[in-house]
Amino acid sequence: MSPTTLALEPPGVPVVLTSAGPAGELIALQDAFELTHPFICEGSADIHIPTGYFSSPEIPRPRGRTWEVIELGSCESQARAVRLLRSLYRSWDDMVILIGLGDDWADRFLMGEVDVPIIVRNDEVDQSGLVRMFPHAFVTLSSGPSGWSEAILGSMSSS
Repeated sequence: MSPTTLALEPPGVPVVLTSAGPAGELIALQDAFELTHPFICEGSADIHIPTGYFSSPEIPRPRGRTWEVIELGSCESQARAVRLLRSLYRSWDDMVILIGLGDDWADRFLMGEVDVPIIVRNDEVDQSGLVRMFPHAFVTLSSGPSGWSEAILGSMSSS
């Protein structure tokens, strides 16, 4: 496992990618970061789950690249996809905590379904609506790629 993967995915902590893009893009990212977890793609219309992934918490997660695809349809919302995955994870362990990152108003549906919303500062958009909607959210100090790194890896500054 690469150092990037260790920092991105501590043991036992699944990283579930979500994108409006196609499955192929997320599979390439998963390969690059050695992730083997479900992901949401196609604008939240599809959920891809590694075959056998939710069969039993005691069985090691499969490393193969066969997928069970749940097609929610183009009119479905990101919130529904996240709720479905949350219920699948909580069928293993009802103490699962979901953390969601977003930087735009469109991410409000995702952030409304997670236990810990994180707003990644984005100087290009007005985030005041997100901050009002999620007053308890963590807001990164940095913006852009540094903000995403801060949200995922923690503060990179030294004291």
